[in-house]
Amino acid sequence: MLKRDSGKWIRVRAPSGSIVLNVGDYGQRIFNDFYPSTTHRVATPPAESDADGLCRTSFPLNVYLDEDDVLDAAELTKYGKVGEPRYKPVRAEDFHLAITSKYYGDKYKETGTDT
Repeated sequence: MLKRDSGKWIRVRAPSGSIVLNVGDYGQRIFNDFYPSTTHRVATPPAESDADGLCRTSFPLNVYLDEDDVLDAAELTKYGKVGEPRYKPVRAEDFHLAITSKYYGDKYKETGTDT
């Protein structure tokens, strides 16, 4: 995981039996920045993990909403109110194109392609 404050990569060492979840950009928006989307990468576990019998299982799960669904801040979390919404409600397709265009350029937002 990339620590935003230092710009350094850290290895997440989760307790045995736990799950590490990246909520992604949709989740960050829905939870009003309470759960941040993380910049992450996958790295091979250190060699000592194999010697200790530790393993890592990773699987991506992408959730895409119907294009006309509206992303809006959730009202409650496990810990109570999320606070005043930081984002205006937005159609899922418009949000998806906006965040994807940051990787593929402005033409992607206009056309849905990078050409």
